[in-house]
Amino acid sequence: MPRTDDDWMNPRTSVSWEMPEPKEQWLIQRERVIVCTWMGDRPPHEWATWMAYDNREERDAELKCLRETTSWHLRPAYQPLHGRMRIEDEEADLLRRLAEVRQNKQSD
Repeated sequence: MPRTDDDWMNPRTSVSWEMPEPKEQWLIQRERVIVCTWMGDRPPHEWATWMAYDNREERDAELKCLRETTSWHLRPAYQPLHGRMRIEDEEADLLRRLAEVRQNKQSD
């Protein structure tokens, strides 16, 4: 008599599946270049989620480590259970963006 508990030879015919329960997330976002053809001084950029964490402490520790070991442009964000994502601006991000705006004004 063949064994019926062997999943490889006798795969299950029914599957039970559930959606994971929604939860708030603490995010690290990374700026990346949009690959396309463009005109101008620099290609377009967008922010995409790099990693999600269950709490602020884990996210901030990883964000600090990434900033010390990479040259990526990163920013923290928060996705509540219900509602819109919030970008948690930091002084370093704001100063970098201010420098970019000033540089663009000088070149115009």
